[in-house]
Amino acid sequence: MPEDYHEQYLAFRNANAAQAHVIPGAAPVTTVRPTPSNQIVLPIRPAHVIPGSVPVTAAPPTPSNQIVLPIRPAPVQPAPVQPAPVQPAPVQPDPVQAAADQPAADQPASYQWQPDPSYQADPYQNNLDPMPLVEPIQLLPGYSDLLERAVDAVRNHALVANLDSMKDLLLKDIRASIPLEDSQVAHDIGIWLRQKTEMFSRINNPPFPEAPINTTGYPVPVELAELGVLNPGRWPEWTEPIRHTLNTPQEPFWPPSPGPKRPQFFLPAKTKVIEISPKHNEHYPPLHPNFVDFSLLKRNPFMEHPKEDGESELSSIPLIRYWDEGVMFPNQVQCAATTPEHLPCPNLTNCGCEDQSHYTAFAICDDCEEQSRARLMTNVDFLTRYMRQYLCHNCLRQPDLNRLLTENLPGQGAKVYFDPDEINRVVPSAALQNFAGDSIASTGLSRQVGYSGPLFEITGCSCALKLFGRRICSPHRLQYMMNIQTQVSRMKEYCKSLYGRMVCPCCRMHPGIDNYAFQGENGGVSAPLHGWVCLNCQGYVFAKNPTTGPLPVGLLSQTRNPTAPPPYNVTEQGKQEAKARLAELARQAGVARGT
Repeated sequence: MPEDYHEQYLAFRNANAAQAHVIPGAAPVTTVRPTPSNQIVLPIRPAHVIPGSVPVTAAPPTPSNQIVLPIRPAPVQPAPVQPAPVQPAPVQPDPVQAAADQPAADQPASYQWQPDPSYQADPYQNNLDPMPLVEPIQLLPGYSDLLERAVDAVRNHALVANLDSMKDLLLKDIRASIPLEDSQVAHDIGIWLRQKTEMFSRINNPPFPEAPINTTGYPVPVELAELGVLNPGRWPEWTEPIRHTLNTPQEPFWPPSPGPKRPQFFLPAKTKVIEISPKHNEHYPPLHPNFVDFSLLKRNPFMEHPKEDGESELSSIPLIRYWDEGVMFPNQVQCAATTPEHLPCPNLTNCGCEDQSHYTAFAICDDCEEQSRARLMTNVDFLTRYMRQYLCHNCLRQPDLNRLLTENLPGQGAKVYFDPDEINRVVPSAALQNFAGDSIASTGLSRQVGYSGPLFEITGCSCALKLFGRRICSPHRLQYMMNIQTQVSRMKEYCKSLYGRMVCPCCRMHPGIDNYAFQGENGGVSAPLHGWVCLNCQGYVFAKNPTTGPLPVGLLSQTRNPTAPPPYNVTEQGKQEAKARLAELARQAGVARGT
């Protein structure tokens, strides 16, 4: 790409970042400075400055090698009343009320699922057990290191987090003498740190001019020649690599789409083996949906959840669009894609790949985009069915369905997609619920997660919209479809490692209606709705009965659709603003060249 085009592209990108993309509801990252008599001081290593990192707003500094954590003053017991014939016993503070009197923190609402009553309480609330509070607080093993790592991640890894709320939640677990391995808050912070500083670090993130299609972990053997048909390369029987890419999007001006607060089949950190104990049922044949295969169970320890932060494999593709059909070049440039004839495309275009992992714009013309969609759409039927795990017939009937949508999921940070007509007929109040919630593992409590709205095409959730409703280079589209299949395969393996079979994600007791081939009462023939979860984006989808395959394609059938509403397209106002910014950038470029 010519250097002046690249500079214009980056300038336009940064202008969009500064003007249009403020995260709504994001909590500021600040540090409270308590009085000297009300502090815990922890040593930390000195911070270093990373160029381009996100600044952290702080109160007046403490010594440079300390973290200051506020603690509650020691409770004061009243002296016996004098004089009196009988002295009353000293009044002991109520530990539940004492915990409630602590500084406010961003506490998520309860996570609920049946059948075990012990999971009805929010795992963040386990610190309210009646336990004596000891002052001054003694940090339990591991907590100090965890806090140090969290502060270092914000200072030196350009991460956004609500450190105050994290510290408040951890302090409650410390006061309750909860060991680190049983603290849900500590567990979630560990997940967030590993995901954001190790697996997808902004610091250790080298650019790759070319990255070959990765087949590691793919559930079935593949040949490069087969992939070359779906994603033609520069040579016959070869597949095109992903070009100009990073492991983690370079600019945090548009954050990745977060996952829900909890992924499907989540287990609290302190879950014991005895709590997940499937019963023998030898009277069912091996292929029956109720047959439990004990050879699949994994215990001591449980299998690690494959997606504990709930983040989709498509998180770097924006749901809320800010490029009008990928228009990101002020002036036309040559398309960078490869044609089915294994030749560089000669077309000129203003458009590029909307995936945020490119470190420089990757141009894609209309013809190459349409051909890529058509080639990979041939596999969408299988993938759509494979991604789904249906609810059981019990959870799809009243009153369980009403309880799920009006009591269990609201406030949980869940993603819920529904057919408006069907949901208003069955659970009229469901569309009015607020499903947003706080998440440590996904966002570091920096903003709320969750979504609710009408169905999207093909998958019902946002996955097909991102795959086929955004301008994406063919290598990325192929890689993501393979990643989704790998992710779903791991989710199914995890579910079977817990229960010995696939089960309903809500009750976790019965098989889903798909396991009965949608036949008979157990197959949901009399259910008022069909519902499933997406094992990639972890969202809930509710559609009319029957819905056993992909939803109809309409707005996604053409590349440029000016009548498509958001999020299929940007708003008309957004288009005009983008057009004006492009014109201004082109004018400035012309002045710089002296034309």
